[in-house]
Amino acid sequence: MLYPFYWPLYKAGGPVQSLYNLAGTFKGEVDFYLFSLDRDIDGERPRQSVNLNTWTKGPQGENIFFVSRFSLPLIFRLINQIKPDVIFINGMFNLQTTLPGLLKSRMSGIKMIISPRGMLQSWALERNRFVKSSFLFFLKWMLKRAEEWHATDEQEKLDIWKLFGKRQYVSVASNIPREPADLKKIEFPSKSGEIKLVFLSLINPNKNLHLIIEEVIKFNG
Repeated sequence: MLYPFYWPLYKAGGPVQSLYNLAGTFKGEVDFYLFSLDRDIDGERPRQSVNLNTWTKGPQGENIFFVSRFSLPLIFRLINQIKPDVIFINGMFNLQTTLPGLLKSRMSGIKMIISPRGMLQSWALERNRFVKSSFLFFLKWMLKRAEEWHATDEQEKLDIWKLFGKRQYVSVASNIPREPADLKKIEFPSKSGEIKLVFLSLINPNKNLHLIIEEVIKFNG
């Protein structure tokens, strides 16, 4: 699976958690090999030290190769070592992993699955619009007429078809949730009945922050 960030890194958001949950769900059934940088998206190193340039086992038995930086020859060499049945490209605009995965799939005939992870939504494409438009133009030139894609919902399926055509084969499967912890009643210490909540996430429409606010208002009557 190709994505620049994996456990114990977490600041790249949902895609990291999605990969972690995927590896945990199919633990013992699928051999997962993941490549990851040794530092988070903001350049900060994780508290838990990682071994560089060697395969290490993750907490769910997955195989992780941590590097200080990616290169095309390195990814090609590692894929040649693994001899995978499938190259799973996670995300769209991570040039250091998306392009090597795509090129290696083309050159070796290895099956490839692309998972955009919401990066093809209209609001997402507005950020760095010129760079993303240029990359998508190049990607359309390289892709076949009928690639295999993973969409997390029907809207993402439509986004893929809109940009790459309806000949693309798209499977819809929602993100695998993290195994829930035991439910506990939350006690709010405020005697005045007021509560304070902290929302740690990007502020954009698909995060549904407005729904949380509405439910808190209902809860407080």
